Amino acid sequence: MPSVSSGGRQAQHFRRLVGRRVRQARVHRDLSEATLAKALNVPVEQVIAFEDGGDSLDLDQLSAIAKALGVSPETLLAGIDRDEAGDPVLFDSDEARRLASSFAQISDASVRDALLQWIEALANLPEKS
Repeated sequence: MPSVSSGGRQAQHFRRLVGRRVRQARVHRDLSEATLAKALNVPVEQVIAFEDGGDSLDLDQLSAIAKALGVSPETLLAGIDRDEAGDPVLFDSDEARRLASSFAQISDASVRDALLQWIEALANLPEKS
């Protein structure tokens, strides 16, 4: 698994996704930011920062937020391995990183396009049982 530093692009993306889930759960339960902040015993600015992805959440904070929202922490993390468009995050395995790195080294655009079409065709083949 890749390392994720607090200032890294992946960490920032992860914080935004979790924050979006927190906001969705809060709004779904018709809670204000102030009400959630009071339940968590934090300033409302902290809730806003969590929801905007500006501040990191530790596991205790995530658990407390989930409890205040009446959901499990897993609910707030479900599907988090997808990007903002809902597409799977590609670099979650060594194979994916190697493939992307090798692909980036191919300078001929027509070769890259042919490989991409081939890989997409393979990905759409029915699985053998």
